[in-house]
Amino acid sequence: SFLIWFVAWWVNRNGKHDLAIALMICEVVLHTILVVPTMGWHAGFQYYLIGAIPFSLFSTKFNGRQIVLASIGLCLTFTSLDAFTHDAIQSLIAPAYIKIINYTNIVVAFAAIGIISFYFRLASITLERELEQLAHTDSLTGLYNRRRMQELLEQQTAMFTRNRSIFTLIFVDIDHFKKFNDT
Repeated sequence: SFLIWFVAWWVNRNGKHDLAIALMICEVVLHTILVVPTMGWHAGFQYYLIGAIPFSLFSTKFNGRQIVLASIGLCLTFTSLDAFTHDAIQSLIAPAYIKIINYTNIVVAFAAIGIISFYFRLASITLERELEQLAHTDSLTGLYNRRRMQELLEQQTAMFTRNRSIFTLIFVDIDHFKKFNDT
């Protein structure tokens, strides 16, 4: 497991994000399928499957249908492991240790989902800011566009009306702007 996660980390750092995601999902599924039948349901390794679902959202190779299919596959794996291992397998490890392993695995699964959610939110915030920047500025000059200037003027007018605060509006015209812009 460690080796696969290390390779996934290295592959991700080298820009092959989709391959890294595929490696991580495969590792989680294989690890769960191998460990749950040997250590038993009560060790909690099956919870990793739930944490694997958000990983599929980060892959640009997966379309909506593939994400749904991956989620269904993970759910079927989870329920199959429950059906065949929940009460059938008794671990050779002492029950007290199984409880500790179970709680550790629950914490790990929740931490993985939390970390994924955190980075997903960071990506969302970044994209929102970029879209707002694109919506409010001219891409060539970086100056506010007409829409943003209208919003600012309306805000200042509202402040003036509310507080009787003074504001100044200055219009500037550049003669022969086309010639200036072309050079």
